[in-house]
Amino acid sequence: MIMKNSIKRTVAAIIATTAVCTPISSAPALKALSVKPISVSAAESNSVKQSGNCNRGNWHYKDELENYTLNYKITSSGSIIVGCKPNSPGTTIRIPKHLGGKNVISVADNAFKDQTNIIEVYFYGVNKINMTDYTYGTPTLYARGFDGGSQINEIGESAFEGCTNLTRVHFGEKEVTFKKAAFRGCEKLYSLNFVDSENYTLKRILGDIGPNAFENTSFVFIDDYEFKNIGDSAFAGCKNLKRVSASANTIGNNAFKGCALLLILISQQTLLVMNAKPS
Repeated sequence: MIMKNSIKRTVAAIIATTAVCTPISSAPALKALSVKPISVSAAESNSVKQSGNCNRGNWHYKDELENYTLNYKITSSGSIIVGCKPNSPGTTIRIPKHLGGKNVISVADNAFKDQTNIIEVYFYGVNKINMTDYTYGTPTLYARGFDGGSQINEIGESAFEGCTNLTRVHFGEKEVTFKKAAFRGCEKLYSLNFVDSENYTLKRILGDIGPNAFENTSFVFIDDYEFKNIGDSAFAGCKNLKRVSASANTIGNNAFKGCALLLILISQQTLLVMNAKPS
């Protein structure tokens, strides 16, 4: 299927199912700690592996609570996450707003590729993401609640590809561009959330979605999203996807190929049914 169109259009699905994505709200988002699942997929292993770039010239950030290391480099524009080493299954990655005295602005190509130990990623709006409790005399390290407002604006090529246990990613206030295959094969990924510095849930405004960026992920609904351009095969193979309600300037070839449950209605009232199962 080819849907190349320079005129902005709205894509809406017509399957009547209640949305489960986080709604836009004027109320503050709940500052609660992440709860780790009881089990994760058998695809993960307990082995520790480095992804991305771990050159000696890079800087390192250690999260003592979750026991992972981030590698980053400092540029004139800001700090860039270039590699990662999570040490145990069920790891939640929390990336500070600043590293090396500069805003964290992007994740480099392959930085988290094939890290099956990761279950969730937060881009924090503040630096102090761990707290120490001295209430009972013995120092106890714990995670503070999520603060939004990060300056992350680009996810590199294959940055999270193959993270098969990743379920959700939480962004800040910036429009985010996703490069080719950024989350391809993240078979449990179902949610992208945006939260500002006051912890208010934001409308999901994204930049360009590169080819294959979310191929074979687990989105069910794509509601109230604004895209610039959706690349070829961007959401191909999303077999659970039922509804798309979004806007985009252009939609690439086969953008939703293999989405067996999906019906799409173009704004010109032209009904396109793609591999739709009978009701």
